Amino acid sequence: MMIKRNNILLLGIALLFSNYFWINAQENKNISMCVEVDTFSTSLIRIELPCGYKKRIHNYEEGKFIDYYYNNGSIITLFKGALQKTPLLANSKCYIVSRTDTLGGKIIIRGTINDKVWREDSFEGIRACYEKVPIDKMNIFDNILDSLSVFTHYK
Repeated sequence: MMIKRNNILLLGIALLFSNYFWINAQENKNISMCVEVDTFSTSLIRIELPCGYKKRIHNYEEGKFIDYYYNNGSIITLFKGALQKTPLLANSKCYIVSRTDTLGGKIIIRGTINDKVWREDSFEGIRACYEKVPIDKMNIFDNILDSLSVFTHYK
């Protein structure tokens, strides 16, 4: 009897998780995605993000910023360079750090500001972050940063 109840409980948990992932996939399925490829000195980067952004590139002597702006106020920033205080967001007093993780050489810092979320990743000498993201869009923006590929020693 106990084994049967445990199996039913495990089945229920599996159904809940599969429903969560199915809903997440449906949410992301209705979004048109674009692929951006750019260079940072000797690195080639590739990122997948929802279309409908405005892109701004700022080159300076020591590095480069690439910003993607969305109509809802969300921003994705890619950065590589020197003479810039890092981490970019976590050093600010108004960006509250809620969690820091290390995953396969990538440092991931997460937090909140007002009723929005932010995340900053550091790996392969490149910083990638999102900010001013509504909580209900966090999974989409997590997928964006997770899609970032860096190919070093390009050229």
